[in-house]
Amino acid sequence: MAGDTNSMRDMVYSSFHKGEDTIRYSFISHLSASLRRKGLMVSSSSFDDNSSKETNIEKHNFKAFVVVISEKYVLSAECLDELAEIDDCQRNNQNVVVPVFYCITQPEVVHKSRLNILRDTFPHEIYSPERLARWVSALKKMTDSYNYKPR
Repeated sequence: MAGDTNSMRDMVYSSFHKGEDTIRYSFISHLSASLRRKGLMVSSSSFDDNSSKETNIEKHNFKAFVVVISEKYVLSAECLDELAEIDDCQRNNQNVVVPVFYCITQPEVVHKSRLNILRDTFPHEIYSPERLARWVSALKKMTDSYNYKPR
């Protein structure tokens, strides 16, 4: 049992848009390899429409999350749902969340996450106002927590 606790402490979850091969096969693969060399166990998102509650429960076991925010990530309902879930994990369990902006800047994410833009992108017939507000809140939290310090 003690081994399970130690391994859970070292679990990192990476969230990114799976449809972007350049992220998956270059940036994420290098990031995952680097984290593994440091002795961390890494898992990543898998957006399929048949995801079970078991997958959601597993995310609560991770101690850290790396969220790779890209243009497609910000405009993907599946990614934004996962981001909101990660935000819930952080709020409830005090997990560490590290946002990484990939080919998009923090101000661009702030602009794209404005509620009126998300409303135009995601029709209200399908996406509830509560869901949109949850996405905006999670994106705002990610951008607010990012503290870029130029060298």
